[in-house]
Amino acid sequence: MKRFLFIISVLLVGIISTAEVKVPLEGTLNGGNPKSQSQSQPVEVLQSESELIVNFFDCIGNLIVEVINENGITVYSETVNTCTTNTITIKTKGWDAGNYVIRISDVGSGFMEGGFVI
Repeated sequence: MKRFLFIISVLLVGIISTAEVKVPLEGTLNGGNPKSQSQSQPVEVLQSESELIVNFFDCIGNLIVEVINENGITVYSETVNTCTTNTITIKTKGWDAGNYVIRISDVGSGFMEGGFVI
């Protein structure tokens, strides 16, 4: 019985540590044609133990995806064509522990951003 409980607890820890959590985003992106009327935002960011997954639901064109650390230093930057790319993965394993902001901006004045902790 103890061995069974140990195995269950190891499995639960594995499931919990690999779970993805949604990073709340605020702001607005300009333009785009929604692919799905059910999506409330054109972008979704999920955080797992070792990466960020950025999903694009709308064809908005080129977006700049940046991650900024708590010292204001950009630690990641990529331009993504959302008409040809639905998802990008940002590896965060090995980054310093602390507070970060992911900022997604369009070529105009629109942007969405949200904070997360590593």
